[in-house]
Amino acid sequence: MKNRYGWRVLLLLVLTGCVFVGCFLTGCGKKDSGKETTGDIDSEEETTTGGIITETEEIDDVTLDGMSADILSTMTREEKAAQMIFAGLDCLNMGKKQSKTLTGGMKNNLKSWKPGGIILYSKNIEDPTQLKELITQLKEALSLPLMIGVDEEGGANSRVASVSNMGIEAQPDAASIGATGEDANAFESGDQIGAYLKELGFDVDFAPVADIAAETEIAAETEAEEDTSTDEITLKEDITKEDTAKENASSENTVNENRRSFGTDADTVSFMTSSFVSAIQQQGVSAVLKYFPGQGALENDTRKEAADISETIKELREKEFQPFEAGIEAGADMVMVGHASCSMITGNQTPASLSELMVTEVLRKELRFESVIITDSMNKKAITDMYTIDDAAVRAVNAGVDMLLCPDNGQEVYDAIVAGLKDGKIEESRVDEAVTRILKLKIKKGLIPLDTDLIEH
Repeated sequence: MKNRYGWRVLLLLVLTGCVFVGCFLTGCGKKDSGKETTGDIDSEEETTTGGIITETEEIDDVTLDGMSADILSTMTREEKAAQMIFAGLDCLNMGKKQSKTLTGGMKNNLKSWKPGGIILYSKNIEDPTQLKELITQLKEALSLPLMIGVDEEGGANSRVASVSNMGIEAQPDAASIGATGEDANAFESGDQIGAYLKELGFDVDFAPVADIAAETEIAAETEAEEDTSTDEITLKEDITKEDTAKENASSENTVNENRRSFGTDADTVSFMTSSFVSAIQQQGVSAVLKYFPGQGALENDTRKEAADISETIKELREKEFQPFEAGIEAGADMVMVGHASCSMITGNQTPASLSELMVTEVLRKELRFESVIITDSMNKKAITDMYTIDDAAVRAVNAGVDMLLCPDNGQEVYDAIVAGLKDGKIEESRVDEAVTRILKLKIKKGLIPLDTDLIEH
C-alpha cells in the first residue's frame, strides 16, 4: 500500500486550526460580555460556521494535490487515456441507439476501458425511476466513478425536461431570460435546473451557452420579447415530439440557434452567464461554458461543415471573451472549446479545439482557466470531414484539452489516445496533466471521497 497519510494528517491539522480560529473569532466558550450588539451583527453571528470546512468544494489545495497525485500514480496508461473520454451511452452498446438500460454487455464494455464520463440524451431517458437506476448502475460499475452529464440549458435544449414522463417543467430559454435584463432570472433558472439534475444523480450540465448572439439573428424576434415579465418568465416554445426528435438526432451544439444565447450585448451575456454558473454549481452540479472562443456570430454550423470565426484577437478580447471570463470568475468547473477555426489569429483553418494557440495559450494562460477543458462533440463534420479520428484525437490532446466529448465514437478516440501514447505522438506528461485536473474535479465534487481506497494497489 502506498503511503497516503501525509495529506490526510495535514487536512486534519487544517480542520482543527479552522475550528480553533472560528472559536476565537466567534467567542465560543466565553461568557456574555454584556455589551449591546446590533441586529445585523447578531444575524451575522447566527449564520457563521466558525471557518469549518463543510463543503467538498472547499477542500484545500494540499489535499487535492496529494490525493490526485496518489491516485494518478496507481493508474495505467490505458486508464489515464480513458479518463479523458466523455462518452455517449451508445458507445457502450456497440453503436445501437436509444439505450435506456445498462445491459451486461454494456457493463463489460464500460469496465474494459473505463471512460471518465458518460453523457445522456433524451433518447436514454424514460422516466425518473429508470433514469435514477441507470445513473446509479453507471456510477457503481467502476471503482473510479464516472461523471454523468447532460445538456440542460432551458428552452428547447433541455434533454431531461423535454421527456414528458419526467414531469419537469422546462426553464425558459436563454434568450427569454436575457431579454428581461435581470440576472436574478438567470440565477433562478440555474438554481432550478441544478436542483433537479442533482436529485436525479447528474454531476455535469453542459450549460450555459456563453456565446453572444449576432444582432441580425435576434432582431426578428424582438417583438416576441416585449411582453416578457421580469417577475415570471414563461417558455415561449412548445417542445413538440417533432422538436424533441430533431434534438435527439442532432448533437448538442448548433450555435446559430440564437434562442440559446442570453443576448447580443456582451455585458448582458456576461452577468447572465455568471449568475447561471453560480446558481447551478451551488447545487453541486458542474457548469460548462460553451463554445469557446465564442461562436455566436458564425454563419456556418460546425455540425455540418467547417466554420471560421472572422474576428481578430483584439475583437474577441473586447467582446466574445467577456462572458467566458465572467463564467470563469464565477468558478465554472469546465469550458467547452468549439470546432470553429480562428484564422485571423492562428493563420490557418485548424479548429480551435485542435489548436494549441487557442486552447493553451489563450484559454489556459491568457484567460487563466485552471480547471477542465473539454472539446465539443468529436463527431461534428467540422472535424470528421477534415481529419481522421486518430489524427483529431492526438491533435486535441496535444493542444491542451483534458477531455474529449464523444457521443458515438468514444472507443475510437480512446484507442487513438492509447496508440498516441505508445508511439510517442502524445507525451505521457500531457495526459498526466489532464487526468490530474479531472481527478481534482471529481474529488471536489465528492465523487471520490476523502477516505477513498483508490490509492491502494
